[in-house]
Amino acid sequence: MWVKLNLFLTRMPRRSIFINMDRSNGINITKLITYRKSLSLSQRGVEILAGLGQNTVRNAEEGKNITVSTLQKIARALGVPAAIFLD
Repeated sequence: MWVKLNLFLTRMPRRSIFINMDRSNGINITKLITYRKSLSLSQRGVEILAGLGQNTVRNAEEGKNITVSTLQKIARALGVPAAIFLD
């Protein structure tokens, strides 16, 4: 799994990098799905609450690319800190 980090460097343009995080030390997808279902929310419901585009939560739950800011938005929509989803 790849996680995007935005870097802000002085005197340089904004840069984005991607960091490879596999499921064993990256995002705990099982916890993400469990928290969402415990609140009886659909994937689309979380996307609406988080202000995300369509299929973003599905992609996250399938282990596809997700940025740190997207994870934070999902966590905020579920009412938990993003760190809960990190192994």
